[in-house]
This record gives sequence, C-alpha cells and structure tokens, in this order.
Amino acid sequence: MAPALRPRPRVILKTSSLKRNFKFILAGAVLALVAILWTLSHSSQTPPGQPQLVTLSAQNLSTLFQQFDAASDRTRVVALLSPT
Repeated sequence: MAPALRPRPRVILKTSSLKRNFKFILAGAVLALVAILWTLSHSSQTPPGQPQLVTLSAQNLSTLFQQFDAASDRTRVVALLSPT
C-alpha cells in the first residue's frame, strides 16, 4: 500500500512581537519628541490682547496681588503649574 499523502503545512510568516513592539515604541518616541519640540517652540507665545506669561518670584508677587485685587469685578483664575 502506498503511504497516504498529507497536505504540506502552510508556513505563515509572522512579524515577531519584538519587531512589532519596537515599531510602536519608535512611533511613540517620535510623537513624544514632536510634542516636546512643538511645546517648547510655542510655550512663550500668548494670543494677541493677552498679557505675556510671567514666572512668579518673590520680587514680583506683590504685582500679582495688585492685579488680582484690581480685577475684583471680573472672573479671576490663578493657575500654578509645576513640572513635577
């Protein structure tokens, strides 16, 4: 009796998970770099008619209090942002 012919198994080429993950990590790093560069290049610009951004210090804190108190008839918001 002749041996039964079995179909040859199909070979499926898969991209290894390391290569696939590397592509996602690389894409994320590129996007993060673009976001950082865009933020750094646009961080000191304010819209027309709006006062420029100010870094608070002990020397100019009294100016903040004066401007805050002078605008008592309007809505006032003080946002303190920290990099940590």
